[in-house]
Amino acid sequence: MYGWSAYSEVVSIQAARIPLVVQDLSSSVVDSIGEYRLDWSLADDQGSELLEQTLEIWSESQATWITQPLLQPSANSYQVEMSFLEHLDYGYVQG
Repeated sequence: MYGWSAYSEVVSIQAARIPLVVQDLSSSVVDSIGEYRLDWSLADDQGSELLEQTLEIWSESQATWITQPLLQPSANSYQVEMSFLEHLDYGYVQG
């Protein structure tokens, strides 16, 4: 259908911005429960709500990334069971 009509309402949008990369990753072993703990400060979200974070562990033996989505977007730590890590040759790469 073609023709003239009233103008639509004005709508404004804001494009999402990519959050900055975490810069201060630290790690420790929690002997009491046998886990490896990673801690970080949340990256600057650049004004856009952080919806998801993903932890990636490089496996040398499998030559692939093992991906672990974090359930809480605001998480700033993660604990990995040592039994999981004992089966991997892994490396740390900071982006």
